[in-house]
Amino acid sequence: FGIAPLLLILHHIEHRDSFSFWLLPLIILPIWAGAFRLARFNLEPPKQSYHHDSLGLTITQSGIILSLTVLSDLFYVDYSLPLGIYIILSLILSYLMISKMRFPTSPWYLPSKKFILIYCIIGLGLIPFSSIFASILIISLGSLAISISRNVF
Repeated sequence: FGIAPLLLILHHIEHRDSFSFWLLPLIILPIWAGAFRLARFNLEPPKQSYHHDSLGLTITQSGIILSLTVLSDLFYVDYSLPLGIYIILSLILSYLMISKMRFPTSPWYLPSKKFILIYCIIGLGLIPFSSIFASILIISLGSLAISISRNVF
């Protein structure tokens, strides 16, 4: 979940002839952030109680968002996302992985059949306007925004 999405982005940028070597540190940054987060996770004491929060954004959630961004970009032939979107997304996700914010783990997003139904309705409502990958990306970014607002407020 750390290396594969970044190789996908690197290949996609290279295929668009937008690659430059100064982009390499920004593309590798999420790997460093993911390694830091996993090292910090291994150094923490075991949890005494079970709750659905983890310290920092998980590398799984970050990898899913990065992969969905490339897949939604590949869906459209005539339009491609600006290179800055990948850079900004890489920086934001890297920061969220090493941050001390508490993020819910995956079971929080799908705790009941009601949430699955809500996600399906939102996704089906977005499909006529975008691809399936873009719809899932919008839902993932919305869930990420909700969990960030949980920390702030």
